[in-house]
Amino acid sequence: MTDDATFVEIQQINAELAAQGGILRALLHAQGKEMAESVLAEMGNDETLARVFLLVDGLRTQKDIVEALAADGGPPVSQPTVSGKMSRLSDELGLIAPVRRAKNGTVYRATPAADALRIRQALTKPRKAVKALGTAARRPKGGG
Repeated sequence: MTDDATFVEIQQINAELAAQGGILRALLHAQGKEMAESVLAEMGNDETLARVFLLVDGLRTQKDIVEALAADGGPPVSQPTVSGKMSRLSDELGLIAPVRRAKNGTVYRATPAADALRIRQALTKPRKAVKALGTAARRPKGGG
């Protein structure tokens, strides 16, 4: 491939990424509040899921996260449990994505969707506010 052809291909990839970003922003604008409430309600019911998500920082591997959970004073969490939570965060919720392979495992980061939904910020608010948000998300519409 020539330098010109490579440059054109890179421009096409950038254009595609920009288009996908626009689609993501439009979807989040339309349904972001409901999506965030749903995710936060789930994390309110599954503290380990929230703890794992908060440790995903683009620097830690899954093994590092297991070690950090063991040291954070919370309930102990096994490696298979962390693996399952990370799969859920990645595959089902779309909140984390692999960045690169490291010597001791795969490094993950929060996705642009997680950032746009402000999940990390909501989870680090005082605990009462997060629980209230989770309760509000479970409350039927029109009643309380």
